[in-house]
Amino acid sequence: MLSRVANSLFWMSRYLERAENTSRFLAVTHNYTQELRGVLHGATDHCWRVTGKLLAGETPPDEGLGETFRCFAFDQETPASVISSVVRARENARGIRDAISTEMWEELNVLHMRLHEEAGSPPTEAGELSMLQRVRNASHLFQGLRDNTMVRGDEWHFMMLGQYVERADWTARVLEAMLSHPVLYAAAEAGHTIDTMHLVATLRSCTAFEAFARAERTVTVERAIEFLLLEARFARSVEFCVQEIGHSLHTLSGTPHDLFSNDAEQYSGRLVAELRFARIDEIIGRGIQGYLAELLGKLQQISSGIARQYFR
Repeated sequence: MLSRVANSLFWMSRYLERAENTSRFLAVTHNYTQELRGVLHGATDHCWRVTGKLLAGETPPDEGLGETFRCFAFDQETPASVISSVVRARENARGIRDAISTEMWEELNVLHMRLHEEAGSPPTEAGELSMLQRVRNASHLFQGLRDNTMVRGDEWHFMMLGQYVERADWTARVLEAMLSHPVLYAAAEAGHTIDTMHLVATLRSCTAFEAFARAERTVTVERAIEFLLLEARFARSVEFCVQEIGHSLHTLSGTPHDLFSNDAEQYSGRLVAELRFARIDEIIGRGIQGYLAELLGKLQQISSGIARQYFR
């Protein structure tokens, strides 16, 4: 396969996963601010500042809830917005039409057109939230079409790499942002307890709350972190994602799973082993923020290794 095609498949999948994650976080943040409004003064500002930092790497200007929300949803000039991610996914798909199914291309086109229609229409809260839900549904449909209309060949595996690299990175970054969230400190200073509410919002940001509730009786910081990092049976945990990355890498190279033929395979194999034998008490004991920073660095190593091996 041409490196250009592999690169486009990888980034098409990664950008669509990013659009889904961003749309979910915007919706969860919107609902979370409504819940906190009667409990904590200034909670809305705190939440949208964290959203800007997570999505764009910088604190957004104080433009109010509506403007910040719409900026990260429908402003094509904002690189971190939902619509920008969908546009980039479609641009990558357009150059490799023969590598994906017709159904996948059509679904991506429909999503692209609907987002632009919403961006050009008068804003309403209900309409914008509904559109964000459509983005999430479209991403799930696209993944289902991929799995049901394509052969499990090289094209499919490059899309899986893009999806799981982005998903693992997202889960780790959400944990990093939510565990140091300023509303926790503001609530503590005001004498309020919002820990459970905050953990539920964190889990919902990764579509993990219902799965977590079926596996655990109570919501605690330790169990929530463990579930999102180390639950190998959950499709959005970091361990699950890295396992899938390793599987696709070994399938692409034809290398047995106990051997490594390139840096990306070695990085992913090492990280899977670390996660598989990690203990949550040890992770928390060494400092969760430091651990997550190291984890994000290792995920970046894997992504860079993939690029060196297949995209140059």
